[in-house]
Amino acid sequence: MRQRAFSLIELLVATALSAVLMAAVLAILTGVSRDRHRLTATESLPLPQAMIDRFQWDLTNAQTLSPSPDGRSLELIGHGGIDSKTLAPNGRLVSVSYLVYQDGNVSCLVREQKYLDDPVAPNPWRELISVGVTNLHIIARSTDEVVADPTEQTSGVVVMSAIRPKGPVLHVPERVRLQIATTTGIIDRELWVR
Repeated sequence: MRQRAFSLIELLVATALSAVLMAAVLAILTGVSRDRHRLTATESLPLPQAMIDRFQWDLTNAQTLSPSPDGRSLELIGHGGIDSKTLAPNGRLVSVSYLVYQDGNVSCLVREQKYLDDPVAPNPWRELISVGVTNLHIIARSTDEVVADPTEQTSGVVVMSAIRPKGPVLHVPERVRLQIATTTGIIDRELWVR
């Protein structure tokens, strides 16, 4: 009586196929492990590109800037308003302040915004930009840096900040160097804003 069994060729094909499948699973597991390691390594770091993008937006739409000498705050005035509910740009005249807060052992970078084109409803709001930021500096990188008058007329509205600037009020130059000191290092970027 003859029993039916797998031939040698069928066994070799099945073995080769299982080896290919195991190699694919191993490659996927290696990629997952590498991505998990990368995510856990950068989990505590601030998101530098998101911070840079927000600074780029605000500096591009600002007319004046006033950095504090101690690197703990920056005030911008211009038409870079962002809607607090949708986070979509609305182009309204705003005062934007970046403030570094120290809360115990944690330092935070916060963006505060209030409308200047409607004194009745300034709608102030704030958002957390990053954790771990210790200070920030804006350095003008062009020769068109001119001291501005803080009561300068902008679109028929007298621009007077409720927070008096601690530093000089400057027109935003065509390019700036943004230096953000964090607990893990320094983010240093040159931004073209005009």
